[in-house]
Amino acid sequence: MEQEFLEQELLRRDVLVTDRQALFRHGLIGLLRDTWPEWSFDQAGSFEDANQLMAAALPSLVLLDLDLPGLAGAEGVQQFCDAYPSSTVVVLAETDDRATILQCLGAGAQGYVPKSASPMHFLRALETV
Repeated sequence: MEQEFLEQELLRRDVLVTDRQALFRHGLIGLLRDTWPEWSFDQAGSFEDANQLMAAALPSLVLLDLDLPGLAGAEGVQQFCDAYPSSTVVVLAETDDRATILQCLGAGAQGYVPKSASPMHFLRALETV
């Protein structure tokens, strides 16, 4: 019964994809849409835009670019997570530095995926949050 519930939850996700680069955002949405066509997507290229979208419609999952313009690293992640505690936040970053990963997780992110990860690793990570 619990497995069925989890599968249904994966089918209904609203996702906010943030990244400073439009091409990366669109590619990520394409990968996610191919995997989970039932999900709905929105996107933001800055921290300010992300906050505006969050105020309009609270997504269940946020993919948060650590280098998003206006976001101040792990401190910004904490600010974001504190402001939107009902959303699952997964940080996407160019670094796989252990200290940065631990800072982001300590700041409230439920996951962290380096941008160097394979698509399969990325999708598996999302299945766990």
